[in-house]
This record gives sequence, structure tokens and C-alpha cells, in this order.
Amino acid sequence: MGSGAEALGEALSAGGDVVRDLAKDSIKDGSNDAVDAVASGFGAPMATSMEGRIARFREGQAAISEMKQGLSQIVETLSEAGMKLPITIVIDELDRCRPTYAIKVLEELKHLFDVPGVAFVLGLHGQQLAHSVSAAYGAGFDSHSYLRRFFNRRYVLKETALKPLVEKLCADLGIPTARLTAPPVLYNDNPGFHHNEEPAKLIADYIKAYDLSARDAFTVTEMLQTFMALTGDGPILLPLSMPLIISQIKDVNPNLIAPSISMNWNFVMADIRGTTEEKSIANVFNEMRHASTIPKNSS
Repeated sequence: MGSGAEALGEALSAGGDVVRDLAKDSIKDGSNDAVDAVASGFGAPMATSMEGRIARFREGQAAISEMKQGLSQIVETLSEAGMKLPITIVIDELDRCRPTYAIKVLEELKHLFDVPGVAFVLGLHGQQLAHSVSAAYGAGFDSHSYLRRFFNRRYVLKETALKPLVEKLCADLGIPTARLTAPPVLYNDNPGFHHNEEPAKLIADYIKAYDLSARDAFTVTEMLQTFMALTGDGPILLPLSMPLIISQIKDVNPNLIAPSISMNWNFVMADIRGTTEEKSIANVFNEMRHASTIPKNSS
């Protein structure tokens, strides 16, 4: 249908002058066969255009067949040379591409590279790719059924442990974790026992609390490295710095940012009289942010 519409457009464009002249003459003469006159004016150009498109389509099909044959011969030759099959091609982050591009890649993999001995492994966020397909074809389109056409097997990777990842990233970036400080933590299932958590554990907990991904841990630690480079050698309060960093990643107002996931712990805050009180990470951030805006010479 798409090719037919394009061909019709080309025919109308190519025979435009003829069509307009015949139409004018027919209307001027009051003829009853105006439609026949117009049709005869662009029938030949349209037929020629369609014949050309059909020929190009057949040539394309022949080229695809030749490509598959050539790829099959390559696979056979490599197998005879001792290579263990299948030849595996890995495509990563397809879900991060434009929806139309992602669909084009899937379609071409299906039609051009569907050859025995060749396997494709696609690393992607399945739900996000389904959203991309829906964006291209419409909200009512069954994107999950559509995607099942392309995948023979699907595997779900288990969730990454964030703390070891944060430790590795901090070490790679040379972040001096000794400068990172925070009040003690009190867990709901262990009342009365205060934990002085490691910085990497707290950073990982913040990533989880604000519903960021393991991929976002790279951005968080890189921004923390910059944060520390711009603040001299003094201590860095994680309850203040982490929400500020995360607000930049999420592109929201720091005053409005709030955890997406309820955590099973609170900070234990002490006042000048030594009185302690449990406070959520959101409350601690708001109090610290307010305190940071008070002029130093205020009484």
C-alpha cells in the first residue's frame, strides 16, 4: 500500500501538466467523461512507475537471497575450519535508540540475518523497548506480542548488588571516602542499636531509595567526585550532598525531591543537649539544606 501511494504520487507529479490540461479541456467542454480523460492522461506514467517499483522490489528480494546464501557459505567455511558454532553477535542498549531505529534493526535482523549458525544476543531493557514500539505504532498496539516475533529465548538478569559496585567506582575514581560523613543509622528491625554505616553502603541505599538504576551509580559517583573536588578538603555530608546530586540526575527541584521507595531505616540526630531523635532521609535533607542557607554571622 505504501509503495502504491508513493507511485501514485510520482505519477501525478510526472504527468501533472498533462492531467491539468486534460481536466481543464473536459470541464470547459462540459464533457461527461472527464474522469476517463484524466485517467488516460496519467495511466501510462503510473504504469511505468509501478513496473519500475516492482522490478526494484524483485531485485531487492534477489539481493537478500544472495546475501543469505553468502552468509551461509561463510558459516559453513568457518565451521569446517574448526570454529565452534554459532557465530554470536552481541547488540547492546537497543532500547536506548530512537523507536523507529530500534524497530528497523529488529526487522533487518529478522529478514537479513536469519541464517542457521548465526545467533544474536540483544542486551536491552525489555519493558523500555516495548514502550518504544508503542510510541512508534500507537498506544493501543500490542508491543509485547510484536517483540516475541524476534526473540526465541528471553533471560532476565538478577538485580545488581549496589554496594560492591559503588565501592569499585569510588576506588576507580579516587574518591576519598574518609571525607564522606553521615549521622548514625537506626534500622527498624533492630531498635536501640545505632550503625555508623560505610559511605559506600549509604550511597547504595540512596540510589535504591530514589529508585535509580545500577547504571545511574556511574553518574552518581562521577558527580560526587566533582562535588568533592569543588569543596576543598573538609567533610562532605552525604545526607545533604546525595539528594542534591540525585536531583540533578532526575532534573527536579532539590526542594521537591523525595525518596521513591520507603526505607527500613532512619538517621539518628542529636541536638546540643544530647537528645536524640529519629528522622527520615527527607527530613534530614530539608533541615541540612535550610541550615546551609543561614548566614554564618547569624545569631
